Parts: sequence; structure tokens; C-alpha cells
Amino acid sequence: MSGSDVEVGVLLLEYADRITEIIGKLSDALQSAQTAADMFARADFYQGQAQPEMEMFFQSYAANIDKLSFFEMAAQQFLGQVFSEFITTDEELAAVLASFLDGS
Repeated sequence: MSGSDVEVGVLLLEYADRITEIIGKLSDALQSAQTAADMFARADFYQGQAQPEMEMFFQSYAANIDKLSFFEMAAQQFLGQVFSEFITTDEELAAVLASFLDGS
């Protein structure tokens, strides 16, 4: 495995690592949006005229974050597939992982 192949493998791992971080942040945002939607759905939380609009906004916000999460998970699966096709031997995997861990 050439040095440039190892670099490509490391880049794939770095991208997967970043996507994992994004998925975690989206999960936190989704939980917050769902909590807000639930709070606005309660009659005793907010009694202003915009209550239905606020509830709909946070429900829509949560749905959009959920879609982003799905997209990021699909990207992560794609990277995993590319990585598994790119790295075909244990020796290649060991070289990429050693380089990745050295750079961390």
C-alpha cells in the first residue's frame, strides 16, 4: 500500500469521525427541538396567540433536524462502504489505523 493510499484511508476515517460528531450534535438538537415542541403543546406552558404557530415551528424544526440526521447517517454508511472496498487486507487496515492514530 502506497503512502498516498494510506493518506486516502486516513482522510476517509477523518471524514467518518467528523460525521459522527455531527450526528451527535444533531441528536442533541433534535432532542431539544422535540422537548420544545412538547412544551408548546402543553396548554399551561405558553398561552399567547402564537401558540399554534410556535408548536408547528418546533415540530417542523424537529422533523428537519431528523432529516439532516438521516442524511448524515447515510453519508456515514457510504464512507464505511467506500472504506471497506478501499481497504482489502489486514495489513492495509493496520497501516491506515496506525497513521490515523499517530495523527490524532
